[in-house]
Amino acid sequence: MSRIREVMNLDVEADVGRDQPAPSARNALELNGVGFRYPGTERLVLAGVDLFVRPGEAVAIVGRTGSGKTTLLNLIARLYEPSEGVITVGEVQAVRWPRGALRRRFGIVPQETFLFSDTIRENIAFGFDDGDSVPDVEPAARLAGLGPDLDQFPNRLDTVLGERGITLSGARSSGYHWPAPW
Repeated sequence: MSRIREVMNLDVEADVGRDQPAPSARNALELNGVGFRYPGTERLVLAGVDLFVRPGEAVAIVGRTGSGKTTLLNLIARLYEPSEGVITVGEVQAVRWPRGALRRRFGIVPQETFLFSDTIRENIAFGFDDGDSVPDVEPAARLAGLGPDLDQFPNRLDTVLGERGITLSGARSSGYHWPAPW
């Protein structure tokens, strides 16, 4: 309960709305000497991180459990601010970007996934809050390698999934192979 209260008492991020303008910038991401310590601790969990990611480049962050992968992604998304060093996006310091505009520039795939009891389309579009409009997610599904598997479902992107993908186990036994085994 104390952890829930702690989360509920966090300050609200005021700069996550879609109406927040973003600085005009190329989308290159750069970290220079980035370090981070969690509030209330003295130990740096990340120190001296340098990284340059060009526009359109895909990067995988890999490492042992506890090596700082999630912390690094949280820093890039401005869920945390670095304790030292600078993060820039398109040559503009990340702290100058409204959080919402910055977060729309990245695609982050966490190590823990969750499928909601909804359609494949709605699961892919999760996080896009444009009222009732759902963006065209088929290109993203195909880019992720789901195209051949989607074509096997009679309702394609409108196939309803059970929570955590429970209905897919039955689909697999009847010849469907989704999610793809890679």
